Amino acid sequence: MWTEIDIDRIRTLGDKILRPSRPELVRCLASVTCARASDVASALEIDPKDKFKAALALVVTADGSWQGPTTGREAWETVAPTEWLADDRRRFERGGESPGTVRDAVTLASDPSGVTTAESLARTFASKAHALLKTAHAPQAVGWRFVDPKRFRARFCARAQDRTGEQLFAAACAASTAKGDEALRAGLETDIDAAVSALRDAVLKHTGPVAWDVAALVGWHARLVSFGIDSPFDAVIALWELGYALDELADERTVLVAPSV
Repeated sequence: MWTEIDIDRIRTLGDKILRPSRPELVRCLASVTCARASDVASALEIDPKDKFKAALALVVTADGSWQGPTTGREAWETVAPTEWLADDRRRFERGGESPGTVRDAVTLASDPSGVTTAESLARTFASKAHALLKTAHAPQAVGWRFVDPKRFRARFCARAQDRTGEQLFAAACAASTAKGDEALRAGLETDIDAAVSALRDAVLKHTGPVAWDVAALVGWHARLVSFGIDSPFDAVIALWELGYALDELADERTVLVAPSV
């Protein structure tokens, strides 16, 4: 748990965001392309930038077809863990109850343990956030959005910490006022800006814009913890460490981001 500021740890965390481990990637790519796993592994070493495209190049014909599954649903039923197929709490941006494309199916199925943990963290975040916001209920559904990590990585942190973070901090201030704790409210409102600004300045000397926004959210989390408030941001930080990210906290679901393979 993050209870204090550690610049080196923040720098390392910034490097992990949207870079999941995906231990089952070769198996999944081999399954959807009907290629040999050894050939897929070799192709990924030659062209590691677009892993899906590299594997597909092994089997695609002149007309752009291949023998494996060609829809997201077919691929999902081929590579996803069996227990996932019956879980109606998972939703997808373009495909409803199944991923919209073969690439999207491989993106999640290639990291079964990480995705399962990420969804649990999303529900933990939603529960803590809704308790802080004093809303009726926390959603159990988890949505997935698939993004190009190169284009999305540098700006998603700002969205997460600005849109969700400020809302939660406003709720924390309101909660402190309701309890008659004016000192806590004053501390949250005045100290956090200075703490986050100083932290951002320190991190920015060593890293780029991702760690800048990571530093801001970690600073907010540490401030909540220091005032004895059950911070929902520990779940967001744990998501980053897994290689995934929070995109949105909505009434009906918590939306996560996964980098496409």
